[in-house]
Amino acid sequence: MKKKKQTAFDALISEITKCSDFRIAGRTDYPLNEILFLTICGSMADSTTYEQIYDFGIMRLDWLKKYLPYKNGIPSHDTINRVLSLLNPQEFGKLLTNWACYDLELSDGSIIALDGKWISKSATIKQQQTKKIDGGKQAILMVNAYCVNLNKCLTSICVEAKNVEKQAFESIVKLLDVSKCIVTIDAAGCYRDTVMNIRSNEAEYVIGLKKNQKLLYELTERLFANQKGKSSRNERDRGHGRIETRKCTVLTIKEIEKEYPSTIETFSSWKDLKSLIQIESSRKTISTGKEETFKRYYISSLTLSPTKMGKIVRDHWGIENGLHWVLDVIMGEDQSRKRNENAAANYSIIKKVALNNLNIHSDHTMPVILIQTMPLAVKNN
Repeated sequence: MKKKKQTAFDALISEITKCSDFRIAGRTDYPLNEILFLTICGSMADSTTYEQIYDFGIMRLDWLKKYLPYKNGIPSHDTINRVLSLLNPQEFGKLLTNWACYDLELSDGSIIALDGKWISKSATIKQQQTKKIDGGKQAILMVNAYCVNLNKCLTSICVEAKNVEKQAFESIVKLLDVSKCIVTIDAAGCYRDTVMNIRSNEAEYVIGLKKNQKLLYELTERLFANQKGKSSRNERDRGHGRIETRKCTVLTIKEIEKEYPSTIETFSSWKDLKSLIQIESSRKTISTGKEETFKRYYISSLTLSPTKMGKIVRDHWGIENGLHWVLDVIMGEDQSRKRNENAAANYSIIKKVALNNLNIHSDHTMPVILIQTMPLAVKNN
C-alpha cells in the first residue's frame, strides 16, 4: 500500500510533539504539545487572550482529540499563561523554522526579506522610559525572515536590544538555506559583516543605505548627483488618497570605478558590491495638493536593470504588508499586553505559525471549524 504523504498540518503537529518539556516530569497534568497545539489552533480562530484560548478549547475539545489525547481536558488560562511565559523563545522558535521549511523549495531569485518588528505594548511606557539598572524594560523586538514569493514567515528571532539586531540578521542567514536567493534588508543591516555573511551563504543582497555608513552614503549621494542622464525607470501609483511617482536609477560599480578610480578602495571593502541604487519618490496628497519628495539609496551584489531592481526594492516591503500589518491589524499583536517573562515573544511566534497555516490553506482545505468558529469569549463581547 502506498504510504500517505504527510501534509503541512501533520508536519506541524509532529514539530509540536518534538518540543522538549521544561517542566518537572510526572508533575504536570497537561502535556506541552497539547498546550501549544491548543494555543496555535485558538490563534487561527481569532483568539487573542488566554481566556479566549481556553473557551475555544472547551468548545472544540472533540475536534482537538482527533490529533492529541487531551486526557485531562483543557488547561486553565493561568496554565497556558505560565507555560508560554517560561518557555524559551529561542528553543520554541525552532518549531516555526523547522515547520516553515518543511518540504520547502525556494526557486532561484526568491526574495527573503529580513526586518525587525517591535511588540510595542509588551512593556509599559513607564518601563520603556526607565533605565534598565532601575528596573526598566524595553518592548520586545522580533527579527523576522519572510519569503515574499510564498507569503510565508520562515523564522523569527527575539533580540534583547536594538543594537544586536545585526546579529539576528546574520544568525538568520546562517540558519536558513538562502543560496541563490536575494536577501533584502533595510539600513539596519547595512554592515560589512552582514554583507560578507550573505555572500558566504551563496545569496545575493539588496540592502538599504543610510548615514550609518557615512563614507559610503556621502559617496553614493555625490555619484548620483553627477549622473543626471543615467538610464532610469519611472512608476506611477494612485491610491490611499495620494499619487506616488517613483524613479529608479542604477549605477554599476564597474562603471563608477572606471570613471572615478579613487572610489575603488571604498567599494572593495564591501563583499561583491556591484551596484548602487537610487529610488526617488514623489508623493502628492490629492485632497490638499501637498507634495513631498525624498530619495533612498541601496547597495547590491546584483547588476540588474532599473525595472527589475525597482521591483526587488518594492517587494522587500512585502514583509510590512504581508506579515507585520496582518499581525498588528488582523491578529492584534500590537495591542497585546502579554508582559510576563517570555510570553510576548512566544505568543508572537505562535501567531506566525497560525498565520502561515492559514495562508497555506487559503483554499479553505483547513478545517472550517477553525476558521469560521469564534471562541465564546469573542461572541459574548
